[in-house]
Amino acid sequence: MSYDDEELKEIKRDVDRKLWRWGLLGVNFVAWLVGSAIVAALDPAAVEIVAPAWFGLIILHGLLVFLWIKRDHDIQAEVERRAQVRGSEKLKRDRLYRLSDDGELVEVEDTDEDYAPLKDIHR
Repeated sequence: MSYDDEELKEIKRDVDRKLWRWGLLGVNFVAWLVGSAIVAALDPAAVEIVAPAWFGLIILHGLLVFLWIKRDHDIQAEVERRAQVRGSEKLKRDRLYRLSDDGELVEVEDTDEDYAPLKDIHR
């Protein structure tokens, strides 16, 4: 499977965005560790308030990153599902049908000159 340049750039951009989200979560965690150590050194009583509150924000940040990635995954799955559905419908829509004299649907043949303009429009 080969990719054109635009598709490859889009794939790289998506991967970079996911890595950036996780990277920011890691930076937030490291900042929490350093910040909690600094607060503990300056005011040991304040660390009991600051550290749990900040860690709660890290948990929320992690949940947000998880939801963003799940959303991207769900969108991609839905796009692929719809492409499959369209692919199976396309086979049916490429054909042109007419109603026969006895009321049945009959596929229009290439030799039917009465329906040739319709086939050109349909394609």
